Amino acid sequence: MSTTPNTSHHPQPVKKRKVRVFTWIILAINAIFAAWLIGGIASVSTGDCPPNMSENACDAAKTVGGGIGALLIVFLWVAADVILGIIWLVTRKREPQVVYVQQAPAQP
Repeated sequence: MSTTPNTSHHPQPVKKRKVRVFTWIILAINAIFAAWLIGGIASVSTGDCPPNMSENACDAAKTVGGGIGALLIVFLWVAADVILGIIWLVTRKREPQVVYVQQAPAQP
């Protein structure tokens, strides 16, 4: 005979990590902003210059415009992440906490 307790009748519950859909939405929005920033920076060098503008002035205008556009995208990205982060923190569901109170033994 074995003295090992049989625990097969009462398996321990396995804690499943709940996947929050809003987390995936935040990740998707960040991926969209990253693609927008990369696409915006990549498209700065394309485009024709007006005939009355020198090549150096045209390149400088493209650079300044591209920098302003990139800063605008980054500003919008940060603002969106701050707003989404606050919403994510406010709407998360917390597990109920169980508090065990141990009473002192009675004095004889």
